[in-house]
Amino acid sequence: MEKYPVEFTIISPNGEVYESDLVYITASTPDAAIQQVESEIEHRMGKYYSYRVKINMPSDDEQLSLF
Repeated sequence: MEKYPVEFTIISPNGEVYESDLVYITASTPDAAIQQVESEIEHRMGKYYSYRVKINMPSDDEQLSLF
């Protein structure tokens, strides 16, 4: 089990958009983390809301500057 950084956007039936902060989901795979968030949104918001869920993994080849 690993922690995956997940971002999601919820769109209401009247077009209002809610973008979340980064949340960390513990799951066995990135797809399982996405599925967990999607099922929770469906359960809480109902069928009339739409949503987008994505994993926000930092790139390993990115170099961080010390200065």
